[in-house]
Amino acid sequence: MENFFSLIQKINNIKLNYMNFKLFILQYIISVTIFAFIYYSLDKNKHFILKPERKDRGMRLTILEALYFSLNTQTGVGYGDIIPGSNLAKIINMIQQLGNIILVSL
Repeated sequence: MENFFSLIQKINNIKLNYMNFKLFILQYIISVTIFAFIYYSLDKNKHFILKPERKDRGMRLTILEALYFSLNTQTGVGYGDIIPGSNLAKIINMIQQLGNIILVSL
């Protein structure tokens, strides 16, 4: 009988861990999306620097590039092809980095 209750408890723990994992993934996606929107909105005033071979476009960040930059920041990859070029963009980028540390550590 004791083995049965132990098995039930393990199953409940697996379910709880799975729910926590789904919640973490959802929070991660929401965070990346919110910061991508902020970066996209910021770039109306050219707050980001694109690599030299991309500067000749004379265009601002696209939505896809903002998502790309946000995901690179969130994962800590940082390829360097898009960088914050103003103090405001750098501050928001630091907030995202610190927020990610908190999100992952919880």
